[in-house]
Amino acid sequence: MVLSSENLVDTNTQMGFAWAEISDCYTDNVPLIIFQGATAFNLSSTKAEIYAVVTALILCPNDSEITFYTDSQNVIDTYQKISNKLTSIQKVLKNSNIAWRLIDHIIIDKNLSVTFFKVKAHSGNQFNDLSDELANSARTLPPIEINSTRLLMTPLWDCFGPIDRDIRNFSRNLRVR
Repeated sequence: MVLSSENLVDTNTQMGFAWAEISDCYTDNVPLIIFQGATAFNLSSTKAEIYAVVTALILCPNDSEITFYTDSQNVIDTYQKISNKLTSIQKVLKNSNIAWRLIDHIIIDKNLSVTFFKVKAHSGNQFNDLSDELANSARTLPPIEINSTRLLMTPLWDCFGPIDRDIRNFSRNLRVR
């Protein structure tokens, strides 16, 4: 799997993400499966990368070994922290958002073995460049948001949407109108 995220659309309301499946079965250097999506609310390149991971994991068969190649060191570091079973659940929930809780749930539920490798961004890597192009063109697609009804509590703020980050940090950044 190769993951990528892209820049905001002109209205600063959405970000595109994409991935390409590049298993040993692909032929003529063409991926068998590609996926594109967009996300809104609380935008960051890391959120776009995380949504790429979530959508890819949803499609993986049970009991699979999955390798992600990503240019996001933050995604790799956060995954290692969250997947470490010695980390307390309180610490995991404090520092994770809705998508990370879903990633953990999918991996456990589907009995997946997941690893991440870092690739250098914009370095001529064929599949990373393909994912970048796909993510760029996905910026105007209807946004995908996670239905978090099965994932503990999800706070909402005004018309801002779900708060999918540390709620203490979020509330510190609020400005009184």
